[in-house]
Amino acid sequence: MTAEAATEPVTPAPAEESGLPWLRLDIKLFYVNAAKFTISFAISITSYFLYDSGPVWPLLVVSGISALMTLRDLWRWLFTRYRVTPERVERRTGLLVREERHVGRDRIRSVSSSAKLRHRLVKLRVVHIGSGEGKHFSAAFKLDALSKETAAQLRRDLIPRDAEAPAEREVVIARLRWIWLWYNVFHVWAILAGVLFLVSLYFTMQTFAVDLIDVIAGLIHWADLGVWRTIGASVGITFVLGYFSLGLDFAAKHWNFELVRTTSGEDGTELRTRQGLFTTKTVHREDRRIRGVHLHEPLLWRWMRLAETKVITTGLNASLNESANILPRTPLRDARHAASFVFPDGHQPLEAPLLRHPIGAFRRRLYWATYGPAAVAGLLAWLGATGVVPTSWWPLPLLLLPLTWALAWVAYRTLGHALIGPYLVVRSGAAGRSTTVLRTRAVIGWRLRQTIFQRLGSRMTIGVPTAAGDRYYRAIDAGTEQALAFVAGADPELAHEFLSGTGTPPADSHFAPRSDAPSTHHSETRR
Repeated sequence: MTAEAATEPVTPAPAEESGLPWLRLDIKLFYVNAAKFTISFAISITSYFLYDSGPVWPLLVVSGISALMTLRDLWRWLFTRYRVTPERVERRTGLLVREERHVGRDRIRSVSSSAKLRHRLVKLRVVHIGSGEGKHFSAAFKLDALSKETAAQLRRDLIPRDAEAPAEREVVIARLRWIWLWYNVFHVWAILAGVLFLVSLYFTMQTFAVDLIDVIAGLIHWADLGVWRTIGASVGITFVLGYFSLGLDFAAKHWNFELVRTTSGEDGTELRTRQGLFTTKTVHREDRRIRGVHLHEPLLWRWMRLAETKVITTGLNASLNESANILPRTPLRDARHAASFVFPDGHQPLEAPLLRHPIGAFRRRLYWATYGPAAVAGLLAWLGATGVVPTSWWPLPLLLLPLTWALAWVAYRTLGHALIGPYLVVRSGAAGRSTTVLRTRAVIGWRLRQTIFQRLGSRMTIGVPTAAGDRYYRAIDAGTEQALAFVAGADPELAHEFLSGTGTPPADSHFAPRSDAPSTHHSETRR
């Protein structure tokens, strides 16, 4: 028997909790999978007798998977129990290897629900209970599956509202716009998606004694096209099919997408997303746990003015958890519009101009952009001298210098930071520009770091640890005076302590304490 605690060591349940009953999952999901197995097996047998010249193993594989899922659901129903006590939520699973998990109710960060098509057919939901712990900041555990009514009641019990609050109201921030589909299928992996689509289509048609290759050969005379036209046509068709499959995936995942702010009384309560065609998903993000917002713009998207929008919140890692996304890839204006609702106090930190970092930061990136191709050229020259590669190859890496210099300039122009009211903004990235807005009260420390080269150039990197999102954000290669002013504006109490230990603070208005600055922080500085 093994025991695993989601947030803290296992402790005996209080005496008053010992009498609480253990509850079962809903067995209706077993019936759905049993019906799925019966249908797929019947199709396999029918195909075998009608088309004995074609392979039926793909359908047999589907039947086998359906059988395993059916047995798994039965096993889970037989040996899974859960209960909700005044202190925590508990779950027991397994027979030969028993696993017990629990999460304290005061540590619960999110309770969301999802439903695949088979769940929706019988009005079931999968409840995900998140505590912000674990390697991938995933749910502490999930309950698959509960009835729709039980799932809703469980969420109300675990994240209660004020009983005297007015009825909940919703303000729609964004709905699915089908033009977004074109932005999200524009992807370099479209050709791989096209190949997978063709392979699956080939084996599916083989089951019914239809050869996809013969069908295509009857439609297109490859010999008349020639080698290069054949290659071009094949790649083009694969890309089109890839875009088609990516489009279907996007439509199924974001069908009826809505981003809404639910309000109770005068204060905002949470951001909520609802989406999905075959698999529906609803994610609740409470305002009291939201610490900021993150916009990501890879280089190609940046030129197209596209961005992905994520919230920085406790319990959700922005890089590893899709639940942090509040919008798919959208035009930058839509991303900023949605991000403005993350800050209900009226501030617009994403619209504010950022401080440009010193020109020394550009020189540093220019050196990197030059040394890389030069080092590869030197290696090729040495290999050419020893006869490993042709001697004429060594100048080839130098042809990349205009491109690397341009990327160095892009990386420098991306750098910036600012303090806007109770928010700090940091931005960086060459291949992908990332802009992070974080509440100053969410900062749990500071790290001011200087390499020997940064010290010579009077620059430093500001590290901003926080208990939310990716846990650590940076303002890279800021000027020394800029960095100290940044810390002073965000945390005057720490800045006074730090500067009084390192010398007299410069006479600069940037060091004046702000009236809206947080009162205390646990801070760490290194220089």
